[in-house]
Amino acid sequence: MKSKLIILCSLLVCLTIRAEVRLPGIFTGNMVIQRDKPVQIWGWADPGEKIKVSFNGQEEGTKTGKDGKWSILLKPMQASINPQHLMVESKHNDIILKNVLIGDVWICSGQSNMVWPLRRLKAGEEESNSANYRALRMFTVTNEMALIPQEDLEGNGWKAAKGEVVMDFSAVAYFFGKQLLEETGVPIGLITTAWGGTNIEAWTSMETLRKYDHMLKIYEGLDKEYDLSRTRTEKSQAKRLSMIKKAVHQGDGLRLSWESVKASTGDWDTITLPQKKDNALFRDFDGAVWFRRSFDVPPPFRGKDLRFNLGNLYDHDMAWINGNFIGETFESKISRRYDVSPSLINPEGNEIVIRIFDYGDEGGFISDPYQMNFHPVEDPKGYQLLCGVWKHKKSYTLDAPLELPLDRSRAMANRSPSSLYNQMIHPLLNLSIRGAIWYQGESNASRAHEYARLFPDMIMDWRKHWDQGEFPFFFVQLAAYDRPSELTWPELREAQRKALELPNTGMAVTIDIGHPTNIHPDNKWDVGKRLALAALKVAYGKDITFSGPMLEKAEPAGDQMRLTFSQVGEGVKVKGDYGYLMGFEVSSDNEHFEFAKAEIIDEKTVMVWSDKVKNPVHVRYAWKNFPEEANLFNSADLPASPFRTGDWKWITEGNLYGN
Repeated sequence: MKSKLIILCSLLVCLTIRAEVRLPGIFTGNMVIQRDKPVQIWGWADPGEKIKVSFNGQEEGTKTGKDGKWSILLKPMQASINPQHLMVESKHNDIILKNVLIGDVWICSGQSNMVWPLRRLKAGEEESNSANYRALRMFTVTNEMALIPQEDLEGNGWKAAKGEVVMDFSAVAYFFGKQLLEETGVPIGLITTAWGGTNIEAWTSMETLRKYDHMLKIYEGLDKEYDLSRTRTEKSQAKRLSMIKKAVHQGDGLRLSWESVKASTGDWDTITLPQKKDNALFRDFDGAVWFRRSFDVPPPFRGKDLRFNLGNLYDHDMAWINGNFIGETFESKISRRYDVSPSLINPEGNEIVIRIFDYGDEGGFISDPYQMNFHPVEDPKGYQLLCGVWKHKKSYTLDAPLELPLDRSRAMANRSPSSLYNQMIHPLLNLSIRGAIWYQGESNASRAHEYARLFPDMIMDWRKHWDQGEFPFFFVQLAAYDRPSELTWPELREAQRKALELPNTGMAVTIDIGHPTNIHPDNKWDVGKRLALAALKVAYGKDITFSGPMLEKAEPAGDQMRLTFSQVGEGVKVKGDYGYLMGFEVSSDNEHFEFAKAEIIDEKTVMVWSDKVKNPVHVRYAWKNFPEEANLFNSADLPASPFRTGDWKWITEGNLYGN
């Protein structure tokens, strides 16, 4: 009898198991549906189940296929700011998506400068206090990777741009969407699918990458090379950590207790932190450098637990206050935050000591001055800065950078060929969109020559797989930044500029808003606005000047070069305090450039020459990692793009992915 009862219960369970109708993760309440295009609604349910979709006066039905998938196509609809419900009905359950708008949907992708949220900007809180844009919506895709194309993804749900919620929006995407909304009145949906530190290969399908032989070899070995099991990851990270610990805990400073308040500092040098010149300590040096300074605690902070923020320190650091150890961090891409009890801190006359150990590549304080501060743990609004004059002294030198095993964790796997395309782009391909914006390239700067092929290939790859024609694609040319020792960033900017040869593209030039030591410049407003200008011109047909001056023609004119520019508005101009053009160089061969003088002849013509160069044939402009002297603008206050003429050998030529 007992066995019969078990069988009967099992049958009842089997009969009640069902697959409820399900929508992809990108479909939630508050979403924006693309206007003026057929709209595909799709999902999963039991095989053969009847599905009905109702939205904006349309009703369409279908049956789920044998594979459990279903899809319905709605007719194109005009933009509407009136919230509506989208309903999906099935035998077992119904889904209602509330507050849905019809407008323009934009994909916002790239690496950390696209990720950078409003809350990390100085003006972020002020922006959130005034944000009340009910027709501006954003969906942020969860960071996940996959080695084969996936059908679905996760995210934080669609959210309207109101109040505090915008603090977690991508700042670039937010300012882009805000500008479009204000200029067009059309509801704007922003899908941010971006991941810091990633390369372009990760965002490109394997179908496109297969023509790169070296890429194909890497991809074919990924299933073995990137085993993401917990055991493999933990073993890999443990081995790296063991090697780092063995290397960094050496040197006279630790042995002689330089962290002590009684330590002699008479032979220590002074330096202002953080700023460009502090990297001279680490540019050709791997090893340990100690830093120290005194500080007082403001009366409102006294008697409270304090949080000391040191920004990003490359690579390893140890920190003390008044000789008391407060923390240690082994990996470089983590912002240092150490909480300290009031029992360890005096009202006045405190000493903070930081020991940085650089074991490869960049080293030192990779921070904005405002990131170096301390404040009460419970109240981050007020803070005391720690930037300024510090003492420093070297204590140990590595003979050579550490050769660490590759980190097999997910943080490294997100740079594998197609890994992010598979998980963060492929599931969106059925979605009707207006276009895409892109801010990436920093991770490819050392391979700029290769990027000149990869970037247009990726744009065409997305357009092919989205199957919505040559949709608008706008991108950010890398801002000024003085970290690399070689001129790799100018070559990456040139690679980006070449992508403008593709139709329906536009480039936001940001050479004037970078920072010498901060790869994440704070001015995201102008980045978003300049992307929006390109969209308003190319995608929306507005009669505006949407770009800074772009070189149209360069031709010799005796001992000078005549440059003709497009996108000048009412004319080119000099911007800044100098009163004359700067940043130009000329050459009479393919080997040497000399600094040049330049003069504006008319609204679109500039003459360039150098007393050291007879019969110049080539010219370049703003060809530096951080060309602070570049000051050619147009009447719309938009900067000219850096450029180089001639067939020069790229210093990054031959640098390939995986080498």
